[in-house]
Amino acid sequence: ELNILPDETTVNLPNIYNTEHLQCLFRQLLNGRKDEKIIIIVEDVDRKDNDEIIKALNDLRTFIDLGEAIFIIPCDIQNIEKAFKDIIVENQFGEDRSSLDINWRSKDYCAKVFSHIITIPPQNKQDLRIFLLNRRKEIGKHPISNYLDDDKLNDLIDILIAPSIKTPRETINIFNRFTLQLEYAIQLENENKRLKKGTITKHILEYARIHM
Repeated sequence: ELNILPDETTVNLPNIYNTEHLQCLFRQLLNGRKDEKIIIIVEDVDRKDNDEIIKALNDLRTFIDLGEAIFIIPCDIQNIEKAFKDIIVENQFGEDRSSLDINWRSKDYCAKVFSHIITIPPQNKQDLRIFLLNRRKEIGKHPISNYLDDDKLNDLIDILIAPSIKTPRETINIFNRFTLQLEYAIQLENENKRLKKGTITKHILEYARIHM
């Protein structure tokens, strides 16, 4: 099932048996929307195993080469290059390939897949802090607000965004992991199991520092 924005048209696809079948259906979809520019976003390609990364990109190239749609593939290009390098090394079978040759081939492969590469600069701690604060406002009142006022909640965010945290995804993950552990600790307090009342809830910021 494909959800096509902005008019939110839903296209129900039949069972797909192989890449060629999907390519045929995709071409039919494009032919039916000649007057519109279709933008397709493909996520998490670089979060697969090496073989799956290269297979996914090779399959995508069959659709990209049709030239009728714009494909946006958010990814870490270094992960793509590394996957290609590792596959070359694994399949050498005694061939003598220099590291320079392997590096060149991996970059050449990426150049053939990605016609334009837009590099996003690293986000600093302040960027990630603002991101998490805005994210918290979007989801409304968080249960942790029952124990921390806004100022202390901001302090908590400053503690959790350690120097090792580099991306918005990592920021959300560390916040979620901490709040899950905190909720479990609060449950133990309420049930008077292993933790006395207030052991954690009265020292949340100190607990966060230990957690990090």
